[in-house]
This record gives sequence, C-alpha cells and structure tokens, in this order.
Amino acid sequence: FKQKTAYEIGVRLVGSEMCIRDRSRGGEDGYFVRKHDIGVIAQEVEEILPEVVRERDDGTKAVDYQKMVALLIEGMKEQQEQIKALTEQVNSIITNSSEK
Repeated sequence: FKQKTAYEIGVRLVGSEMCIRDRSRGGEDGYFVRKHDIGVIAQEVEEILPEVVRERDDGTKAVDYQKMVALLIEGMKEQQEQIKALTEQVNSIITNSSEK
C-alpha cells in the first residue's frame, strides 16, 4: 500500500455544480441551503478519501469539507514545489542556451 500525496488525492477530486431537490438539507447547520449549489459528490469523494465522508441518519452521504482543507493546503504546497523546480529547470535551460 503506497500512501498517496495530498496533490495526488487532490487532482482526483472533481468539483461539481448540483441541483438540490430537498431544500430541507444543505449542511450540518442547514445554513447553506440552496437549490443550485457547487461542491463535490460524496460518493465520488468516498472512493478517494473515505475519511471525510459521513453518513447521515437518513442514509444520505455528506462531505465534511473542513477536513478537506488541510489536504488541499498540503496539495497546494506540493504543487508549488513542482512549479519552483520546473521554473529552475527552465531558467537553467535559458541561461545555458544564451551562453552558447
């Protein structure tokens, strides 16, 4: 079992627009109840990151977005390191080609 990096997990998540038919639900506190909303689909997230999906009393699944924040922060850091390494490679290529 190889543990995936935060970046590898993050790139597999898919943001979605959704239409909520049952307006009595919409979050733990019911505050963000909208007919049209954005987010991720719990069943898809559960396949990738089951730790952040909970099952409600009525059997529906919900994503605990707060738990995803740390993962997304780490993924962003990993991505920034990749950008930095690629930038250094490009700068090295440019420097070497201009010296010829």
